[in-house]
Amino acid sequence: MPKRFILFYDDTCPMCSRWVRLVLKRDHLDQIYFSGLDSKFAETFLLKHSKESIIYSENGKIFTHSSAVARLAMRLGGLWNMIGRLILLFPLD
Repeated sequence: MPKRFILFYDDTCPMCSRWVRLVLKRDHLDQIYFSGLDSKFAETFLLKHSKESIIYSENGKIFTHSSAVARLAMRLGGLWNMIGRLILLFPLD
């Protein structure tokens, strides 16, 4: 089964949209999919979860808040991997 990495974001939030553009620029392997929180897909996929401003799904496991940012950064690799690991050690929320 292929691995699935999905970033759910608030598509009405300018800061969230900038974050998505940054991830798109850094995701050289095209492994991360994106979905707005108001989309039909998000409604179905996140049925049991509250809609945070950023939600990251890694193979069906849901991460929110700083853990979502950390896991996403780690997926981007390189220096971002180290930043993600630091966020996990010192959560922002």
